[in-house]
Amino acid sequence: MLRLEIKHFRLVCAIAENTSLTRAAEQLCVSQPALSKQLLELEDTLGFPLFQRTKKAMLLTEAGKEFHRNARRILADVVALQEQLNLYQSGHHGRLKVAVDKVHEASWLPAVLSCYREIHPNIIVELKQANPLLDSVRNKEVDVAIVGEAITDRNLRYTPLMQDEMVAVFAPTHPFTGKSHLSIPDLNGIDLIYTFELESSYLYQRYLRPGNIRLGSFQHIENLNALLTILESGERVSILPRRIVASAVADGKLRYCPIGRDRFCFQWYAASLKYCEEPILMDFLSCLTDAVTTLGS
Repeated sequence: MLRLEIKHFRLVCAIAENTSLTRAAEQLCVSQPALSKQLLELEDTLGFPLFQRTKKAMLLTEAGKEFHRNARRILADVVALQEQLNLYQSGHHGRLKVAVDKVHEASWLPAVLSCYREIHPNIIVELKQANPLLDSVRNKEVDVAIVGEAITDRNLRYTPLMQDEMVAVFAPTHPFTGKSHLSIPDLNGIDLIYTFELESSYLYQRYLRPGNIRLGSFQHIENLNALLTILESGERVSILPRRIVASAVADGKLRYCPIGRDRFCFQWYAASLKYCEEPILMDFLSCLTDAVTTLGS
């Protein structure tokens, strides 16, 4: 079986470009007899000559020209691959995949992308849809996930971000308007629309099921814009992070009310694999925490 090696491509290119065994040997840092022997062995293996030997020069045969053309392309690809791999090894090239909870208000994103681009201009930050978020981190489908709960896991690192609060959200005409807060029994009989499947949600597990709350109706709507539009036009209620509805509340389109006297406060986190400390990840987390701190101040 014919087995070509990188050294074969290099020697043919060196001889063709120098038209001399002596000058090619100098370029490759080998002796002229050693190079001549390697060429003869290659031609014997191929079964045809690559060069026409004359007194003045080594000239490519027709087969040699074809070999040389492909050898140059292959060597260029090898160099490009080596450069690419060096960039990956140094953390200066590649992709960083980020997933964000669909009810997280990501006003930090432009500042983070700008900061990160200055440090890693060749890293593409890819925003992905992923669910469940923590499983996508564990399975290495994403590098970072913005989550609203830090579930204990020895393989995960949680970087604290901003504080937030789950609030009841409704139209200004809803009977809840004017209440200082909602108690859990107030949720009995409400027509709830929510971005998550009810029984798997933190809301259900923390409040509705323990309080034996029976809803009037429930509708699952994943699209946040559609959900807010429905809230503005009707008697339904949703439970959402205060940050995500702040703009609609400021515009007078919606109202919100805290849940419980002690309020339903929580922390946002950036979840990532604990053992991964590559610069492209750690620098992103640094840019993220800086941006969140700036926004908070």
